[in-house]
Amino acid sequence: MVQTLSYLPYFVSWIVVVTLLQRLLTPYGGPVNGLLELFGIGPIQFLYNKTWFYQIIISSDIWKNIGWNSIIYMAAIAGIDQQLYEAAKMDGAGGFRQIWHITLPGIRNVAVILFILSCGSIMNAGYEQLLLLNGPATASIGSVLDVHVITAGLREGRLSYAAAVGLFQSLIGLVLILIVNQIARKKSDVSLF
Repeated sequence: MVQTLSYLPYFVSWIVVVTLLQRLLTPYGGPVNGLLELFGIGPIQFLYNKTWFYQIIISSDIWKNIGWNSIIYMAAIAGIDQQLYEAAKMDGAGGFRQIWHITLPGIRNVAVILFILSCGSIMNAGYEQLLLLNGPATASIGSVLDVHVITAGLREGRLSYAAAVGLFQSLIGLVLILIVNQIARKKSDVSLF
């Protein structure tokens, strides 16, 4: 069940994930508010509320991506030679020492590569998620550059402006990848190219 709950959101669209969130967090019979009522707390309007907006955005993004990242890290951990763990046990290393001296150095290269690649998308805030979770009450805090590009291009018909902003975003991402790649190459001898 935990595996399905963590892997499934990555493989479905944001529309499905946001619909699940709406069903879970609705104050009208949603399971989260039902649980809160058991503790004597009245129903909370989580969605379309400025107080909860950032927490919902961040936690839903983590929920959507945790499955894929765990697959990558589990594959990296599976690639570590098991004889290293056996030798560490023979030397008296406990679980924490094995993690610190074997597992973390074993997945370091994968973590650095994933960090370099994620720096390229630092300017992308996930417009699908924000468009679907943003409502009239949160419009003042939920408008980011991605939403602005979509609004300018599709709703206002300013396609050239939207393309220029998108190109600018991509160039910043490319520059960030190149800078972080150079720093990673100097500090850890791991890089994309």
